[in-house]
Amino acid sequence: MKLLLRQTREAELHILKLSAWWRTHREKAPNLFRDQLAAAFAYLAENPLAGEPYRRRGFKDIRRYHLKKTPYHIYYLPRMDQGDVVIVAVWSGMRKKGPTIRMP
Repeated sequence: MKLLLRQTREAELHILKLSAWWRTHREKAPNLFRDQLAAAFAYLAENPLAGEPYRRRGFKDIRRYHLKKTPYHIYYLPRMDQGDVVIVAVWSGMRKKGPTIRMP
């Protein structure tokens, strides 16, 4: 079953910022981040439980999926009962702490 994919405003801002950074600083593969993200979004819409549970206090239903050729993770909330997957953050795995997540 394919679910509808939605993004929070915070996630949209993360994506815009990371995409611009990637295109500027990764001259040999300027579209890699965008392409990986699009493929991951399509995959998660079909396989909403594919990511690992994100174990952090207060976020029992959030999952995390790694973009394999980048240091980034997609943080998302699968809501099968509502027929959607909500992207709540896209964040670097190199940072010392996780993203600020606001539940939709």
